[in-house]
Amino acid sequence: MGSEDPLTRAFAHVLPTNKAKSPVLQRDYQVLICDGIVGLASADGAQKPGGLGSSSLDARRTFCHPSRYLTGKPLEKKSISGRNYCGAGLQGGGLKRKLLLQPELREALARLSQHRPRDEKLGKRLSRADFGGLLDCLSHDDPRVVKRFGPEEAEGPLSKDGRRRLLVEQQTMVLDCNRAVFELLTGIQADFERRGLSLDLWDHWVGEWTELLYSLGAHDSDEALIGPGALHVVRKLLLGGEATLEDRRDLAREAPILRRILDSYGGLTFPAFFTCTLYHLYLIALLARGPTGFEAGGRRGWVHEAIDPFERAVDLFAEARRRPLSIEERRHLDEARGLANELLPGVERLEASPQQWERMSGHERSLLKERLGRDEQGDELHPLPAGHAFRAEQDALACYPFPGWEQKRGLPWYM
Repeated sequence: MGSEDPLTRAFAHVLPTNKAKSPVLQRDYQVLICDGIVGLASADGAQKPGGLGSSSLDARRTFCHPSRYLTGKPLEKKSISGRNYCGAGLQGGGLKRKLLLQPELREALARLSQHRPRDEKLGKRLSRADFGGLLDCLSHDDPRVVKRFGPEEAEGPLSKDGRRRLLVEQQTMVLDCNRAVFELLTGIQADFERRGLSLDLWDHWVGEWTELLYSLGAHDSDEALIGPGALHVVRKLLLGGEATLEDRRDLAREAPILRRILDSYGGLTFPAFFTCTLYHLYLIALLARGPTGFEAGGRRGWVHEAIDPFERAVDLFAEARRRPLSIEERRHLDEARGLANELLPGVERLEASPQQWERMSGHERSLLKERLGRDEQGDELHPLPAGHAFRAEQDALACYPFPGWEQKRGLPWYM
């Protein structure tokens, strides 16, 4: 890059000035320009447009990667715990941060919303056939089946037989989430019919559901739909309660899209057909904050102990909408609801109660402290001292001085 290049002049205060004497500095120079510090190239995270995303070289979460190893082998991409999914499971499994994982379904849902009608990619309306294909794929028994909608192709390379790879232990989760969205869309149709509105969602405004459907389709992750301060309100509504004035205020601050939907249905409860989708969104938002949970010695971790009764209660409420519950079932419902309301607040706030803390394993306690940025005694961690060897190494590798602030991250190496 010549000295007259405007990017070189713009970065003159951070670029090395003696590049000819050191090939290492020359590599650093190239990284600075393409590293995405000011949005020149890739974006952070595997799901954002423009970035290669997470990879097996991402131990320090670098922003740029070469496409191949020195041997010519392509760089392998993989999901990273805490960024692409929450709550590590066996063989890399875990709860994903998106309700819908298949990119072609997300794109179809965003197009259905018509929230950005002028968008080049997502502004084109679905046809009747596209909408039927969307419902068919959402209700399909095999979540690995790839479905294309119109001329737009799904993101990334697809196998020749139209099936994508998916971990066995994740297939049930994906199937449940797909069917939750299917129930939402068919429920909106039935509700519109009851209200005398058009059933042709692909050809008309989808009303109060516009923002939610767009967010489920176009955004990188779904946990932002429910902020931490609104988790208790969503739990209350899922467990059969009604929103108070203060609850609605919390939703307005932490989950404004849900608040607008709630208001359009009377301001007290959400419609029944939204329950399944809301349940999954609650779990995504809950686990995305970083709680930990393990199974050891025949006992499940504190997070699972809190979620299990909540799941049982939600299932029993769903059953109660189909038929009257027996006396025994109502007793189980009351027990599960009471236990969920006792245990989940600690998980929502990442503040375990004394009883929960006592039942935790030592491994759970240490990991929870680490996730919260605390040391073994529970005190807040402080920056490493200036003379610390690890800090000196990181400062040398990944410190970009800008006027008034510093941006630190690991750097890739190009050969």
